[in-house]
Order: sequence, then C-alpha cells, then structure tokens
Amino acid sequence: MNHLATPFRLFFVGAGLIAAILIPLWLLILTGHASPSENLPPLAWHAHEMLFGYLGAVLAGFLLTATVNWTGIPTSGPIGTAMLFSLWLLARIVQSLHLSIPGGDYLGLVFFLGVALAIGQAIVRSRRWRNIGFPLLLVVLGASDLLIHLSAQGHIDSIWGKRAIWLAVDAIALIILIFGGRVVPMFTKNKLGLGDPRKKGLLDYASLVALSALMPIHALSLSPTIEAGAWLVSGILILLRLYGWGGSKALKVPLLMVLHLGWLLTGLGMILIAWVLFRPGLMPYSSALHLLFIGGFGSLSLGMMARVTLGHTGRTMSAGRPVAVSFLAILLAAGIRTLAPFFPIEHYSSLLWGAGIAWSLGFLLFVVTNISALLSRRADGKPG
Repeated sequence: MNHLATPFRLFFVGAGLIAAILIPLWLLILTGHASPSENLPPLAWHAHEMLFGYLGAVLAGFLLTATVNWTGIPTSGPIGTAMLFSLWLLARIVQSLHLSIPGGDYLGLVFFLGVALAIGQAIVRSRRWRNIGFPLLLVVLGASDLLIHLSAQGHIDSIWGKRAIWLAVDAIALIILIFGGRVVPMFTKNKLGLGDPRKKGLLDYASLVALSALMPIHALSLSPTIEAGAWLVSGILILLRLYGWGGSKALKVPLLMVLHLGWLLTGLGMILIAWVLFRPGLMPYSSALHLLFIGGFGSLSLGMMARVTLGHTGRTMSAGRPVAVSFLAILLAAGIRTLAPFFPIEHYSSLLWGAGIAWSLGFLLFVVTNISALLSRRADGKPG
C-alpha cells in the first residue's frame, strides 16, 4: 500500500468526488431542498468549498507530487500524506455536514500550512528557489481560509471575509498559471513531437506580475476601475502566451485540447470580468465568473489531473473515450452556466441544473475511469 503515499493518488480521488458532490448539493440548497452549512453563509460556503475543497485538493496533489520531481527530495511519506489528506477530508465533513467540533473551522489553515511546509522544506533543501512562490501562495490560502471563518464568526469585520475569498482566487489563479505555464507547453511538445515551445520570457513574467497585482487590489478594496485594468491586462497576456504552443494541432488530441481550451477560457474569463467591472449591466457578473472558474480553472485542473494520473501510474498517454467525454462535459457545463442568464427567466433553474449535471458527470467519469489506476500500483512496476 506504499504506492498510496504518492500524494496525487488520494487527493485526485478526493478532488474528483468532492467536485461531483458539491455542485448538486449547492443547487439543492439554492432551490430550498437542502439546508445550508451553519458555519458559513450559503454563498460563502459555495465559494469556500469550490476554492478550498475542490481546488485545494487538486493543488495539494499536484504540488506535493511535482515538488519531488523538481527537487529529488520527498515531500510527505505515508504518514504525512495520510495526515494531510485526513485534514482536508475532515475539513470538508465539518463544512458540509453542519458539524461543530473544537477547532473545526481552523482545519483548513492547518492543512494549507502543512502542505506549504512539506513542499517548502524540499525547495529550501534543494535550493530550487524558482519554486519558492508555491509554499508562499499556500500560506496565503491558509490565511484566507482563517479570515473567512473569523469574519463569519463575527470576530473581524465582514468585509474581510469577502476580501479573503478574492485573495484565495488570486493565489489559486497564480498557482494554476505558474504550474500550467510550465506543463501545458511541455505536454504539448512531448505529445506532438514539436520543437521546444516558444519561450516568451518577459511576456510570461508580465502576465504573472499583472495577476499578482490583483492581490493588493483585493486586499485594499481599491476601485473597480483599477481592478478591471488588472483583470484585462492579465487576460490579454494569458491569451498571448498561447501563441506557439501547438495551435490547432493540440485541439485534435483530447489530453491537450482540454488544457489549451482551459487556458483560452481562463484568459477570456478574466477579460469578461474586466468588461463587467468597466461597464456594469452589459452582462451578468456571474457569467464572467463562471466562465473563468468552470471553463478555465475547471478544464485546466481536470486536464492536468488526467495527464498526471496517466503519466505517474505508468499508463499510455492517451485519453480513452470516457475521459474525453469528461472533458467535453466540463466545457459544456461552462457554456451552459455562462449563457444561462441570457435565457428567459423560466428556463434559468433548468439551465443551472443542466450545467451542474454536466459538471458532476465530468468528474464522476474521471473518478470511475481512473480509480483503479489511482489506487493500484504503477502499471510499469516502477515505484510511485
């Protein structure tokens, strides 16, 4: 069972299952068929669990595993992995089942600090300083989790709960785009047999600097115009980075298609958020947000989980039909949820459920298709 100590295995199973469960549960709450969490207001609970629950598990699985490859130093052994996964799982149970246990609201803080410490020590010992931003951003996530709960409990001003959610969005976006900016062109090169992906140097750094600017903007609640400018510049630079990554050739390979479209929708989602902030009322804010979160972050995270699962379990680097369908389901969910507010109001609820079912189907297909690979030993007999 030592193979289960490889962090991506348990965390990817957990991420896939929680993603499939959270959205139908949220829709039941939204339509009055289920009771919301008593720990957080309903909308804050929805945002919290998608950010810290689903994406928190995805990032933990990625970073704890990738840091070993980057540094050659273990991040968490069997006991450490089990403890971190247990912290994450217990935090989800507390937040979603109305449980009240001593310190339950602070499990997220401990979890993110634990992951940050696990990867941070490997980075420091190996002197791979280019990766030091990852543990620092995980500390931001832990602090944001703490601020959200302190705000909900009335210990600090409620404005800090809203700011903390956006700080978490900023930190997660940075981690995904730093990680994705490395692996998407590399995966594309390896799969298509292309030459080295075109390096953009200043453009790559500029996109991350523009995105980083959102953190002080959200922390200080600066004007919507300034915020819109940062979103707009970030989105444009992210789209420009796609040039030279394989183009239409990548769209013919499901494992690459979902990553490239996820990157595209991330940039477009940021531009739409800027548009809404510049010109309120032209389109619903929720449409821009869900294009970024479902189409962008959802597609990128699912695609990278599928790619890492195949690569790190010794399987053939090819998505089977069920996995390809799971990618299309997430893209369908993004399209339906983004466009839902533009349809007559009597169809709105049905469209939300359609998007939710597509999202859940996508992640259930991922789990069912990959559960054997994730919980069994590598097919090639190598450790890991």
